[in-house]
Amino acid sequence: MKKVITIIILTASCLVLNAQNYEIDLFNNQTVTDCSGNGIFYDSGGQFADYSPNENYTITFCPTAGSGQAVNIDFTTFSLGSGDELCAFNGNSIAAPPMGCFSSVNNAFSIIASNATGCITFTFTSNALDQSDGWEANLTCQTPCQTVEADIVTTVPAMIPADTGYIDICEGDAVTFTGSGLYPQNNITYAQSNATSTFRWVIEGQQFFGQTVTHTFANAGGYSILLEVTDILGCKSVNGGNGRVRVAPVPIFTGTTASPTTVCLGDTVDLSGNVIPGVEGFISSLTRGDSIFLPDGTNVCYQTTLQFTDFLPNQTLGNINDFLGVCINMEHSWIGDLDLFLTCPNGTQVTLHPFGAGGGGTKLGEPVLGGTAPGIGYDYCWTPTAPQTWAQAINTGTGIIIVNGQPTLMPGNYASTSPMAALVNCPLNGQWEIEICDNLGVDNGYIFNWGLEFAPSLYPNVDTFI
Repeated sequence: MKKVITIIILTASCLVLNAQNYEIDLFNNQTVTDCSGNGIFYDSGGQFADYSPNENYTITFCPTAGSGQAVNIDFTTFSLGSGDELCAFNGNSIAAPPMGCFSSVNNAFSIIASNATGCITFTFTSNALDQSDGWEANLTCQTPCQTVEADIVTTVPAMIPADTGYIDICEGDAVTFTGSGLYPQNNITYAQSNATSTFRWVIEGQQFFGQTVTHTFANAGGYSILLEVTDILGCKSVNGGNGRVRVAPVPIFTGTTASPTTVCLGDTVDLSGNVIPGVEGFISSLTRGDSIFLPDGTNVCYQTTLQFTDFLPNQTLGNINDFLGVCINMEHSWIGDLDLFLTCPNGTQVTLHPFGAGGGGTKLGEPVLGGTAPGIGYDYCWTPTAPQTWAQAINTGTGIIIVNGQPTLMPGNYASTSPMAALVNCPLNGQWEIEICDNLGVDNGYIFNWGLEFAPSLYPNVDTFI
């Protein structure tokens, strides 16, 4: 119960002097537009009293029209009596899709709009049985991500043909890469530019930063270059397809002869050259790297796909051990919300992690709590030989690490919940899909990139060169 003590009231009044309080009964059936960052959403009891019996109120919070922003309601306290509930709708009326109803929440949580209006509508009902403290929530507005696309625009030496070809060099040669971001939604809600973006390159397993980088390739082989562009809000894109370097091996001249081997000035020598070229190649693997926002939702699913065309017509996966795994770089603030599925081109589906398997508030990666900004993704992989599932790693504690004071699932290899052997006989060519379903109306996350890897022996036409 809320207790009214004079000294506490006086102190608190000073603290919230500049805040705008929105008690649900005083704004019943009204739309509130407030992106000041100073708004506080209360039950009818306000800061110090309980709400009343038999209440039935509705309120809508919206960002400034045309701003492109989304409302974020960050509940710092929440306590309701038995049978009372606060329901949220993802839009500017109760006709919008439901985000969930809340009757008993023990810790802080956030609700973020993910609709074109940026609004959230709440309804509150209480019965005559018992009342409680209600809630207190901070009201803010946040700007969602705009599209950013990573592009490798120039290389020295040049890529031949441009955009789709190769950069051909010898061992010990250096290549200079210059990247750029493409911003098709620039200035819709915020400004994007190369000057405010960061550029991360992955070359031979090493990371480099900057819009232009130079790397020396010491060893022969085929190398795919990855460029990740992150804009001013942390929204990301990865390009791993149009930067391919072929480093030719040093030829072997075994068998080259001269006859005669001893000569005098003016003699003629017959030279017979023999070159044994080394053979190098690329192994095709596909990774998709556009940032995909996973807003909170109730039974809302998100799909992202990869298209393979490298295999023979009608070629299938004959041995599950030839499927080396699927990896996702992601973050999410509540693992207990999620279902994750992998679907192969013929529709066969493997459950990577099911909703209801446990894990609760365990974090994936390092999410930004209480907001929609992208956090830091961790690499989570599922392989046929991994010993334990996400749920097993969490329940036993063997997969938990503490990051920023939060229990977090450590990156690494995990087993799928349903048998991965179901993928045997799946077509290799075609569309492979990751589906993530958010089953509760609180918390959010991001997928930054994901990919599949198959055994090299499955590829009939490995891209080779001499």
